[in-house]
Amino acid sequence: MARILNKQEMDSKVGKAYEQELKDNLDRFLILLDSLDAAIYVADMKTYEILYMNRYMKRLFGDRVGDICWKNFQPGESGPCKFCTNDRLLAASGEPTKPVVWDYCDPRTGGWWEIRDQAIAWPDGRMVRLEIAFNISQRKQTEERLRMSGERLTQIIDFLPDATFVIDTKGKVVAWNHAIEKMTGIKARDMVGKGDYEYAIPFYGKRRPVLIDLVIRWDKEAEAAYKYVKKEGDALVSETYDCLVLDLTLPDISGFELLDQLEQSESLSKPPVVVYTGKDLSKAEIERLQ
Repeated sequence: MARILNKQEMDSKVGKAYEQELKDNLDRFLILLDSLDAAIYVADMKTYEILYMNRYMKRLFGDRVGDICWKNFQPGESGPCKFCTNDRLLAASGEPTKPVVWDYCDPRTGGWWEIRDQAIAWPDGRMVRLEIAFNISQRKQTEERLRMSGERLTQIIDFLPDATFVIDTKGKVVAWNHAIEKMTGIKARDMVGKGDYEYAIPFYGKRRPVLIDLVIRWDKEAEAAYKYVKKEGDALVSETYDCLVLDLTLPDISGFELLDQLEQSESLSKPPVVVYTGKDLSKAEIERLQ
């Protein structure tokens, strides 16, 4: 015959089931942390006692569970690390804040780590710090090589005899060499970092697409600005003219006819014209030119 459990026995069974569920969840969580290619540990936020270390962390420091974190991970310190993030992991209400992410260079090895600190609830109810550190030394080395390569490229551009500037894919100036400083009267410090066609102003007096923009994108506005553009491999080549010096006595066509063709054409640009001729012009010819 089945026995009816009293309230105390029911509460005990529910409590034990809940505790077992928490333990199972923690075991699964710790198995997951053990499988990550990152150094991970958990420490009490008040006592700094190490509560857990994954396999990766134990390979680096040995099994230090039960010890004080700052004494083992930062030897020589007389107290908690100056860069400890504990005070940033809990809101005034006691609830966890967003993870604190920061880069750290280990002075002992020179290696770089991207560290993510976050407060989580431990099975016994206390809030603890979970720290996950990814080794980013290779990434930092790549970034440094790119930075040095960029500096060398900037130095090369600076010494080019031709006026030269460089923009990135967002249209911001990243290099403005000495020759173009002399041409425009604008220093690199006043131009580098500028976008929104700022680099066009010294040449055209307004913001507008220029030839360099056609390398990144082609649009109707840019197409209208350059009538003679051709692509040679990955390069775009164009020619513009400040003015046209015209001899009215051309061998195969009248200079007046050429001017008429320029005026009527929608595809040809219309530069200022300087008329050069050795003959006296009639009043009618002068009016036609005007």
